[in-house]
Amino acid sequence: LASSDAPVAEETQTAIRTMLEAEGYEVRQIQTEDGMFEAYALKDGERYEIYIDADMQIVRTKRDD
Repeated sequence: LASSDAPVAEETQTAIRTMLEAEGYEVRQIQTEDGMFEAYALKDGERYEIYIDADMQIVRTKRDD
């Protein structure tokens, strides 16, 4: 699937931010990609891309160079 420009619902963004902030991330942006949510976040001075499925489970975390 291609990237979607559809906005992420406010309540979904809040849930993702709450979950990631509890793990020490500072969330910068949330969008959808390939049927998943993709959050761009900072932690310990490093940038990360975090992929989250529809069940709010972290599927993959990738350090963004």
